[in-house]
Amino acid sequence: MLLINFLLIMRKLFSIPLFSAADESIINKDPLSQSGMSLSIGMLRHVPGRIIKNEESFSESFIPEHLPHREKELKLLESTIISRSGQIAGNAYIMGRPGLGKTALSLRFAMNISREIEVKYLHVNCRKYRTSSLVLHKIIKGLSSGLPERGLSLQEALMAFEDLVKEKNILIILDEIGYLRDGGDLIYSLFRISEGSGTRPPAMILISREWTPDYLLDRSIFPFITTKISLEPYNKEEILDILRYRAEIGLVSGSYDDSILLMIAEVAARSGDARLALSMLHQSAMFAEADKADKITPEHVRMAISMDQPLADRRALMSLELHEKLLLLAISSLLEKSSDAWIPMGRVEEEYKMLCEAYGVAPFKHTALWRRIKSLDKTGFITTRRSGKGVKGQTTLISIEGAPSFSISSELKKDLSILLKIKED
Repeated sequence: MLLINFLLIMRKLFSIPLFSAADESIINKDPLSQSGMSLSIGMLRHVPGRIIKNEESFSESFIPEHLPHREKELKLLESTIISRSGQIAGNAYIMGRPGLGKTALSLRFAMNISREIEVKYLHVNCRKYRTSSLVLHKIIKGLSSGLPERGLSLQEALMAFEDLVKEKNILIILDEIGYLRDGGDLIYSLFRISEGSGTRPPAMILISREWTPDYLLDRSIFPFITTKISLEPYNKEEILDILRYRAEIGLVSGSYDDSILLMIAEVAARSGDARLALSMLHQSAMFAEADKADKITPEHVRMAISMDQPLADRRALMSLELHEKLLLLAISSLLEKSSDAWIPMGRVEEEYKMLCEAYGVAPFKHTALWRRIKSLDKTGFITTRRSGKGVKGQTTLISIEGAPSFSISSELKKDLSILLKIKED
């Protein structure tokens, strides 16, 4: 039933057929579906429930009060852009891959200083407003609704901007400036707007991804950038701290435990992307609520991971050799029944031998099995690690991250029953 509900959600999320005609007949016979109780994307639209207490805390527009592991960069902005006289002066350039907190860092800084001094801050995403005229019109609209939004040349808009700012503290955040096609003229003009007019120039924070637009390297622009910050990817421990903080804000106490957050952190740490980690946590919570569970389980996390980082396609699964399939079935079956995210190698071997007996296949010995475990790990079907604290002795722990264990075991059971001509009970 969980498999059918998961696939229904996936189909509605992505508007793609996930079933053959034969599969559709199974769903149509599902009593929950007939009674209107099967899961749908509508059920994933949150109503405060058992798991999620603050839906807004998982939205991309949410700026948390604290930014774990970005405190140093926040202090750097505060010390270099706010003068002793309480005015803002100076410009910053923040660079880094997606998901490293560039926008959150800039907006948190703006929100913090607005509590201490009188300042007007404006955030413009240049991926949406891709020309200097569009960006400047957006800024002017944020300062005064009385001016025409369009119909002004860049020079006329700059003159209107001068009249509006005068002696005010203005902070402009230009996000995704790599998409700003003619940004050099605009940024140069804003940096030098005080020349000949006495207008206080706005402070600016420029944000880009890994590359620096050529116009920023121009000698007439680059010296005006007083603070340069390059954000590094988060490591596993840092992502875990971020997840703990956001879970405390957004999830019901007791609806998750640290092992769930660690499971997500281990996957997201490969890219260092905190946004991905938070998306996985949010989706895991939604799946748990749709499942009417009291807690987020490893299986809910695997379902969420499969949406963000899909496992290899069905052909790759079916191309595994017989004993790799039996091993993977043993692993997925154990995980499906377990509340733990990791299974010891010893239990996997026991389950594998039982499956071999059930299917009438002679089992491999430990060395041959270990070679196939390493092969499955290398191809991404499973993840392995050595046991640590809390586990007696040293053993290999095995998990599946890229897909729900029930969906893998279901596919493998169907394939093995055909392959070995065995009718399932």
